[in-house]
Amino acid sequence: MSVTYSTTKPLPPYGSKVHNPSNGVWIYVGSKQAWRIAEKVLKNFPSSRAPLVLPDDASPDKYRWPVKGLDVMVVLLEEQHPDRIHHLGFELVKAGALRVFTTREDGNLPVRLTFFKPVKAEGVA
Repeated sequence: MSVTYSTTKPLPPYGSKVHNPSNGVWIYVGSKQAWRIAEKVLKNFPSSRAPLVLPDDASPDKYRWPVKGLDVMVVLLEEQHPDRIHHLGFELVKAGALRVFTTREDGNLPVRLTFFKPVKAEGVA
């Protein structure tokens, strides 16, 4: 079963700049600092890391996430409600992310989330 998405949803901020990054997609969540960090990443790692931003006031399902076939690191720049992070993880897996990991900017894992995309097993009844 394939998942299709409406192309009427916008890409997240910096989504048009995702072009087969070798180190996956990095999504910065929380605070206005996310925009500044995304700009730095684009400048310093233009081909290896694709930065995206989930704005504070936006629901994860508002966007069309360009993550199909890629690993995703979600970097929490400030405390987020766990439901919001679960919602983001769900949307990313639904959009085709291979795996989704979360971390805080300081490296602590407040909520350890690892999502694995289900794999269809052939020959299993």
